[in-house]
Amino acid sequence: RYYWSSGNRLKDFELDFVTAGGIIWFSVQPKDWKEAASTAYKPVLNELCDLVSSLAPAQVMISAGHEPDRHCSICPNTKEVWGTIDDYNAMGRAFRKQFERKGVKNVIWIANFAGTQDVELFQKIVIPMWPGDGVLGWLFFNQFQLGGHMDKGGGPLVTGVARTYSNFETYSAPGHNFKAVPWGLGAWAVNHKNEHCDMASYLYSAKTIIEGGQYPRLKAAVYFDSKDFMMLDELRPVYKQYLALDFFALNDKHWPGLLPCEAPFRGACKEGDKVASGEVCTSKCTEGQPSLPSLTCFNGILTPPTFSCAGAWKLVGTGVCTKAPFISQDNTDDQVACQASCMDIADCGAYCFSTEVRPYCIRSGACPDLILQTKSGSDRSTHTCYVPP
Repeated sequence: RYYWSSGNRLKDFELDFVTAGGIIWFSVQPKDWKEAASTAYKPVLNELCDLVSSLAPAQVMISAGHEPDRHCSICPNTKEVWGTIDDYNAMGRAFRKQFERKGVKNVIWIANFAGTQDVELFQKIVIPMWPGDGVLGWLFFNQFQLGGHMDKGGGPLVTGVARTYSNFETYSAPGHNFKAVPWGLGAWAVNHKNEHCDMASYLYSAKTIIEGGQYPRLKAAVYFDSKDFMMLDELRPVYKQYLALDFFALNDKHWPGLLPCEAPFRGACKEGDKVASGEVCTSKCTEGQPSLPSLTCFNGILTPPTFSCAGAWKLVGTGVCTKAPFISQDNTDDQVACQASCMDIADCGAYCFSTEVRPYCIRSGACPDLILQTKSGSDRSTHTCYVPP
């Protein structure tokens, strides 16, 4: 997602991204909708037309004004009013008409709303902003974590998405047939003004939304990695597991430049010690049976990260999880594996994106306690521990 304004030019790495098959979305945000619908704005539109045309045959998404349901004259609690609903609709028509005049055909027009949850406001503001059926190719809405401890845990992300999603489904009808196009989260993010654990929980709850099966119309999600919402280093392990979800890998199997995955331990994959991104590691054991049939590779990350060989592991006792481990690596190298296992998010709990890996323990001088793999994100109880013979 690229916040475009007049004079902006794509950098080489961004052009390479598009050439390699990456999807680019130009989000254009005029702060005077009436002016943007007038002939005075045509030079800016011509500049955008030329830029989009130069990227053909790649299709380019464009939203003419994002979060309009926060910036209209009748929108509540806004400090930035950029016009009426009629002004917004006129701006959209002017954008589309100028692209038609210039013969630019590789554009996909989209709407990006703030995610109005209140039913009355949705009916009053969002529905009239829909330009009619057959005009847009995508529908996006946003959901941000509020600051100042207003959003505790991950619940608000799920609740906010559920309410907005329900509004678009409930009030879809001829003339504003929202169901006729795919949907996506146009921008979502944690807020640095919250407690560390609440940010982690909010981030982790995105998995429920993306792969929980309750929101089948959601086909895309964009994390707003900017300003007070930038991804913090300590949250990146959870974020990497989020990005490794199958949902995001469907179209990337053959994208050049993606990193291969190392086998979780020597001889673990029938395909060899390295597996290409988008392919699977077919589990293999020298003794016993694999606990999982395969692992999926995407850009250097295996999901789940490892498996065990039933019958080849021996019981060494039980232990209590005193720290919250992420999914750990195989202990071919005890020290490396142990360090990975010891990672946690400020004792917030274990945020494991894969829940089917058999628990196992690692003993090493690099860790102060018995470290083990948990079966679920909230399980911190005593486990039976196994190590390779």
